[in-house]
Amino acid sequence: MKVWAIAVSYMCSNWGGYTVLTYMPTYLSEVMHFDHQQIGLFSALPYIGFFIFTNISGAMYDAVITRQLCSKTVARKIGNTIGTLVPGLLTIGLVFMSCTSRFEAVALLTIIISISAFVYGAGFLTNHADIAPQFAGVIFGIANTCATLPGILAPTVIGYLTTNKNGWQTAFILCVVFNTVAAVFYIIFASGEIEEWAKEPSNDGIIIKNSPNLSKS
Repeated sequence: MKVWAIAVSYMCSNWGGYTVLTYMPTYLSEVMHFDHQQIGLFSALPYIGFFIFTNISGAMYDAVITRQLCSKTVARKIGNTIGTLVPGLLTIGLVFMSCTSRFEAVALLTIIISISAFVYGAGFLTNHADIAPQFAGVIFGIANTCATLPGILAPTVIGYLTTNKNGWQTAFILCVVFNTVAAVFYIIFASGEIEEWAKEPSNDGIIIKNSPNLSKS
């Protein structure tokens, strides 16, 4: 279940990520009525924040583990909860955001995407190396494959829902639900410690016979 904790959290959190990635310009244009120049600028802000918070969250996780303030499992779960549940709860604000609160919507979207970066620096996206260092690449491949499904489904579903302005509320509610599932599933099943099946075999008890060539030398 530790591998599935990563995969499910990755997949569910990506729903909100792909929603913003593909439809933020549309939302700012059709709902908030920004012009194209403003949309170009405001669409970049969340990802600048994302870059900054990715580095901050990674540094925070390293500091916590280095100082042994808590276990890796607890640190991962806290980081992942910050990166999934907090953005999910903040998205509720977008559900009730009126079209007159244009700059507030941009600020909230920027905060949501920025904080979601915690899953990269301190959450599921670096958890592979914790539970199975030897198989981290394989686990990431499995998780990343699952996480591409929202990239296929989210744009289709959101496009269908947002044919009218009221549909945006439903779209944001879906993001809240998926982010909550990502947080809860990871809290229940995730671990920051290496799995038994992923440990390298010990040499204890193995008798290594001398080679005839070595014994003669």
